[in-house]
Amino acid sequence: MVGELSNVVVNYFDVMGKAEVIRILLGYNGQTFKDNRVPHDDTWPAIKEKLTLPFGQMPTLEFELDGKKEILAQSRAIELFLAKHFGLLPECEVGVAKVLQYCLGIDDLTANFRPLLLEQDVEKKGQIMKVLINDHVKPFLVRYDAFLKSNGTGFLVGKKLSVADLALYQFLWLVINKFNIELDVSLVELSKFFERIGNDEKLKKYIESRPDTKW
Repeated sequence: MVGELSNVVVNYFDVMGKAEVIRILLGYNGQTFKDNRVPHDDTWPAIKEKLTLPFGQMPTLEFELDGKKEILAQSRAIELFLAKHFGLLPECEVGVAKVLQYCLGIDDLTANFRPLLLEQDVEKKGQIMKVLINDHVKPFLVRYDAFLKSNGTGFLVGKKLSVADLALYQFLWLVINKFNIELDVSLVELSKFFERIGNDEKLKKYIESRPDTKW
């Protein structure tokens, strides 16, 4: 780890969404931070004007590194920075690329959840959910189960925990606890992964302490 982080602020809405892996990385590593949860209502435009948003959107990470003020945007960029800072990236370039590919693979899937979250009609919501599970979630889970089996260490990349593992755990936690999607018994590696990572005391402490939000 190079340098010391201080005055850390995570700016995002009061949901897990694109900021939760950032929060996990900070909480897991014992980093004190301000969790600035912005209301997503008619007060948002006024609040937005007061925030520094390089891309006009959240999440952002504000911090000081060795006394120099910085601000980062784009969730995966923030995660890679924090993962590097806290030693949760492989040392080799190929390993880093593999971590990123697995994180971006999760993004590809979660983009398909947007219609479900926006739909208000209960019947239509159920139809969207059925297609989402069969056409997107199930193939994803099979694929990531195979990735874990291929690596053979219980982690997605290398022989130790990386940000890719935390991102995958958070996704699995979300679909199991908020969307009531169960892991099929055939997904042996994913099931073992979810149980083992979830029993990490540092991660468990953060998960148990975080606010309970819709998603």
